[in-house]
Amino acid sequence: MNVIRCSLTTTVMLATFLFGEPVVAQQPAPPSTANSLVSQQACRAQFRYLRQALHAIDLKGAPVMTDGVSTHVAEAEWPFMAVAYYGYACADLAQCDPTLRGDAITEMRWALDALQTPRLSGFMVPHFGAPFGNGSLTPSVFVHGHFLNLAVRYREVTGDAAYDALMLRIATALDHAYTQDAQGLLPSYMHPPMWWLTDNCPALSALARYDRLFQTHFAAGKEKFVASVKAYYLDPKTGMFCTYANPPTRQAGQGPRGISMMYGLHFLKDFAPEDGDKLYYRQIPEVGQAMILFGRTELWKRANERTPNQ
Repeated sequence: MNVIRCSLTTTVMLATFLFGEPVVAQQPAPPSTANSLVSQQACRAQFRYLRQALHAIDLKGAPVMTDGVSTHVAEAEWPFMAVAYYGYACADLAQCDPTLRGDAITEMRWALDALQTPRLSGFMVPHFGAPFGNGSLTPSVFVHGHFLNLAVRYREVTGDAAYDALMLRIATALDHAYTQDAQGLLPSYMHPPMWWLTDNCPALSALARYDRLFQTHFAAGKEKFVASVKAYYLDPKTGMFCTYANPPTRQAGQGPRGISMMYGLHFLKDFAPEDGDKLYYRQIPEVGQAMILFGRTELWKRANERTPNQ
């Protein structure tokens, strides 16, 4: 299975609902947009593709182990993220497309159960212990952040309380960890210790959504995280946040990267919307240049693919 293609397709589906208008049932799209990316047909086709491709993952298989920096990082993280983002997209589909609501909710449950399997989340065991099960729980900001985010969205969409006990357990553990950390910045991995800054964003987003849903106060750590980012981890030239942070020295270990900016901006709107807006508008010039470069390279590629008779 091409995990990269699944991840990109899932991101496209999610972006479609983030920036598009909700789909109205029984109302055909205008002819000019009927075959566009944001059409009902395109989203449904992407949904069907992802359902088939992601269900091909052998969930009884062994996890791919990683140190989080140099060994098998994509092989370990991307299947987990593909399923998580697929679940996010299904949450939007369930609310925007009545014809897919039942299937989308079924897929959200499948995604939540799949994320708990050793095949998808077991790569965190050497770093934080088993992320799921009946034993003690040490929060993994990456695994538990995405899982809780999807579980909260499932609760918002369906009202089903099936995951409530697990959600509370994870929210409590994350809240305790953020309360204990001086900078509100939890590590992504422990062997070696690694702080990929935006891995905290799904977790803080999930806690903020949990608070709104259940009238709790688990997202208090967001203020420390935002203050630390502003104080130590913004690029002085662009004002964008760094990719890798080094909390012991309060220094940025790696500057801004597009994937981290995208990753962070999607979740910032839930727990720091004003800061997310500012960072979004700062990124527009960079995105514009990237789009121009992409367009030029596409034109160059097509020109070189032409035969002499074209």
